[in-house]
Amino acid sequence: MQDAALQGWSSALSALRQSEHKYVVISVAFGLGNRLRALASAMAVAAAVQRKLLVVWPLDEHCNCSYRDIFAEPLPFALLEEAVPVGEAMHDPLFQAFSYMKSDDSSEKNARINIDMDRHLFVRSAFVLNHHRGGWEFARAQLRSLVPVKAVTSKLVADTSMLGLHVRAIFDAPRPASSGVTSQSALQIAHRRSPAASMARTSRRPCCSGDCAARGQTLCGASAASRPRLASTCQRTPRRPTPG
Repeated sequence: MQDAALQGWSSALSALRQSEHKYVVISVAFGLGNRLRALASAMAVAAAVQRKLLVVWPLDEHCNCSYRDIFAEPLPFALLEEAVPVGEAMHDPLFQAFSYMKSDDSSEKNARINIDMDRHLFVRSAFVLNHHRGGWEFARAQLRSLVPVKAVTSKLVADTSMLGLHVRAIFDAPRPASSGVTSQSALQIAHRRSPAASMARTSRRPCCSGDCAARGQTLCGASAASRPRLASTCQRTPRRPTPG
C-alpha cells in the first residue's frame, strides 16, 4: 500500500480488504509527543510480527502539523493524514480493534494485545501499546530511526551535556463531552502534577491541632479525628509571645 495512492479512509479500507498482507493500523492522537510515542510503539509491534504499517495522522487542534513537515522521506510506512471513523473501525470484522482513548466507545486503555493473525490490527492510541514488543525499550529504537527534515535539524542544537525537557501544553482545546474533561479540571490536573505541588505534598508534616494556622504554619491536611493520635509525632514550633 502506497500512501500516495490513498484518497482517504475509504480508499485505505479498500486497499486493506484486497491486501494479501496483514497490517498494523495505528491512529495516533493528542500532541506531537503522544503521537510519536504511540507511533514508535506500533512500529516496534509491526516489526516484531513482520507486518506492514499504516499510520493515521489526523491534523487537529492538538497537532495541526503534517507528518511530512517534520520527518523526511522515504517514510517507513503508509501514511493517511485525516481522521477516521473510529466507531466504524472498532466494529468492522476486518479488524482486531482497540482504542486506548477514553473518549471513544468501547475503549479500554492499556488493553492487552495478542495478535489475531487472520485480521488487520487497528489501534487508536496516544500511548505505548500493551504488546510484549510494544514497550518503550523496543519503541525507542524505532523512534531514533525517524529522520527530521532539514528545516527541523537546522534548528536543533544539542550535545551530551544537555538535558532534554518535554514542555507539556496547557490550553483550552475542545474536548468531546464524553471525555468528562473540562478546561477547569484539566488545569487542576496540571496543577497537581506541577513540581511545586509535589514539593508541597512531600514537605507536609502531621500536626496535632488546629492552632497551627494561628501560628502561620502550613497545615498537614490531617483530619480532626487523627490529630490527637499524631500528637506525639508533631514537630511543634514554640509560640511567639503575644505583644502586650
